[in-house]
Amino acid sequence: MEKLKEIEIAGKKLPIKCNIDCLIAIQEEFEDFKSFEEKLIGVKRIEEKVTYTTPSIKAIAFSLPMFIRCGIKEYEIQGKTVPDVDLDKAIEDVDFNIIETALFLYEEFERCFHRKKSTAQRNTTSIHTTKTKKDK
Repeated sequence: MEKLKEIEIAGKKLPIKCNIDCLIAIQEEFEDFKSFEEKLIGVKRIEEKVTYTTPSIKAIAFSLPMFIRCGIKEYEIQGKTVPDVDLDKAIEDVDFNIIETALFLYEEFERCFHRKKSTAQRNTTSIHTTKTKKDK
């Protein structure tokens, strides 16, 4: 069973998870992961120069409920109890530190790319191709 991080919203601890569905939605909304990442953590990279700014509220507001919904779905699959909360209302009323929340979400976003391989993945053979004389 995967252990998920939890975030406190409206006095209730809720799980968060970034999965493939989240990544698809992020790509559709922000065009690419780099753009989302920069907006989420408030970083702009132009050539070799890095500038810092306030994290994008849009990136936070987009990813926070989505990550929580995916976390809740995972908890339900695992048979864990999830507090009943109107997520949209709770997020509107939340009093949070923007930078801490952005970094928390960023860590989960990054974790999505660095998950440990599952047993099924470890037992899968990868296929490698080699060039033949005809390809050269």
